[in-house]
Amino acid sequence: MAGVRKFEHAVLRVNDIEKALSFYREGLGLVEITRTDDTVYLGCGLDRNYDLAVKEGGTGLDHFAIRCDTEEEFDSYKRNLKDNHVDYEMLDNLEPGEKRAIRLKLPSSKIAMEFVMVKDSQYQRDNIAVMPSRSPIAPADADHINIFAPDLIGETEFFQKVLGFGLSDVLTTDSGKWGITFVRAGDFQHEIAIGDVAIVGDKNPAYRLHHYAWNAVSFEHMKFLIDRTTSMGVPMEYGPTRQQVGNLSVYFWEPGGNRFEFSTEMAILGEGTPPKIGTIKEGMAFGWGIRPPESFRKGT
Repeated sequence: MAGVRKFEHAVLRVNDIEKALSFYREGLGLVEITRTDDTVYLGCGLDRNYDLAVKEGGTGLDHFAIRCDTEEEFDSYKRNLKDNHVDYEMLDNLEPGEKRAIRLKLPSSKIAMEFVMVKDSQYQRDNIAVMPSRSPIAPADADHINIFAPDLIGETEFFQKVLGFGLSDVLTTDSGKWGITFVRAGDFQHEIAIGDVAIVGDKNPAYRLHHYAWNAVSFEHMKFLIDRTTSMGVPMEYGPTRQQVGNLSVYFWEPGGNRFEFSTEMAILGEGTPPKIGTIKEGMAFGWGIRPPESFRKGT
């Protein structure tokens, strides 16, 4: 299924949940799907699955999930984990909209990751809002996530050798040390970007998150999202810019205390496409746009 997004959702911690929810509804046009005692689940509204959930208490990443399209795909991940002696658990307390889920911890970052099968498995169409309260300005979908890891090479090789992800791009320092990698479960250039903690400068070992990204259907749509966000007093941190690794991007700190990205035009790669390797200096200069500010090194 070319062009299918595999990044399914993430659960983030926020400093002030009501302030964050107000922005998600009014600024991003997200739909509240349901809530539990401590977690609120929101979606873009083109399907019945949640894209972002938030809980109060600090900032950063609680866990994230990759979607499986078939039982065979789901079982293959389970088999790979078992064959490689990786601890995992089958979840009984499923989140809203999930049918099956496997949870594991990534070996270096210790971030909780899941593989899930969802009840609403029909991929959305941009012209049909499954949830009537969806705003026409809302993002189309969750897009990708950028995390940090102390052992970047080890974490990347885990995605490749154990999980079977493709490696799309590697950005290195001038000395040749790996700084950022981009891995994919499907055809898009990345579902997960991984930065080296030592190089990127993250100081928070608990929730190693750089940003959570939303998919805009076009650059025009991205402009509407930027205008809406800034009209609510939330300034852009960096961009818009064209990344050399593919997508058009703009970044900002949302009121909950995490960095968000609006992303569009992600490159699509064939299954056997070999990784590209370039320096961070070249890669972070991007195709066009100014260089990122010093604040861009910060994680949540």
